[in-house]
Amino acid sequence: MVSLLARGRGLLMHACAIDDGGRGYLFAGNSTHGKTTIARLWEGQARILNDDRIALRPGEDGRIWLYCTPWHGEYDQITLRPVPLDKLFFLRHSPQNTLTPRAGAAAASMLLARCFPMPPAWPTPSTS
Repeated sequence: MVSLLARGRGLLMHACAIDDGGRGYLFAGNSTHGKTTIARLWEGQARILNDDRIALRPGEDGRIWLYCTPWHGEYDQITLRPVPLDKLFFLRHSPQNTLTPRAGAAAASMLLARCFPMPPAWPTPSTS
């Protein structure tokens, strides 16, 4: 799976993903930032794809799709059916719950900081 993702077919994120009636919510966060807590809060209200590692892949429909991986955290009631990404949230500890919009370079930096490093793609054998 990691090899395929590294070949440009996706991205592995440190995140929790939720399917709320066909709307995919991605909660990206570092360790101890609340990914498993988010999964437990949504339990019984939506499908939980995974609470720790999510694969993001481009779909033929032009949207980004969220996929479960075999590597979950403490929450093991995961589901295998993918869902298109609708909203992305970055988790962090705070004394109060707030939403702060991020865009551009700040959002890209936060996203990349929560990706798992991927090995470079294997070289393509020469046909000459």
